[in-house]
Amino acid sequence: MKSTHFILLLSLSLFFSCEKEGETPTDPVEDDFVPTPTTTVLKAGEFTNVAHKVTGKATIYQTGGTKTLVLDPFTTENGPDLYVYLSSDTKASKFVSLGKLKSTNGKQSYEISSDIMLDDFSYAIVWCEDFSVNFGNAELK
Repeated sequence: MKSTHFILLLSLSLFFSCEKEGETPTDPVEDDFVPTPTTTVLKAGEFTNVAHKVTGKATIYQTGGTKTLVLDPFTTENGPDLYVYLSSDTKASKFVSLGKLKSTNGKQSYEISSDIMLDDFSYAIVWCEDFSVNFGNAELK
């Protein structure tokens, strides 16, 4: 009887301790990126849902030699191990990771390496690396 209780308690503790592991922060972020008079919009698009609800806009700006992807406004459902990708298609066949998603909501920016050729990438994607799932994407035009 004691071993049954122990196994039940152990199972419950493992279930509840793993449930939130790896999820993206949910506190709203308010990035300080502000376009200047010399900033140019290179590409932009609205997010559409794929496997989960994702809303908002993705815009790539260039200021001087620096390119930045800005998600604003932005919200997504939460999940484990969420990243921001630039991708050639919605399946992330060819992609570059811009880093972990900073939050499930709020304005956030991601610097794009100067060696990235934007013509190779038509989508900004919120991608779950744990399960290889496209949460939602914005076609960049």
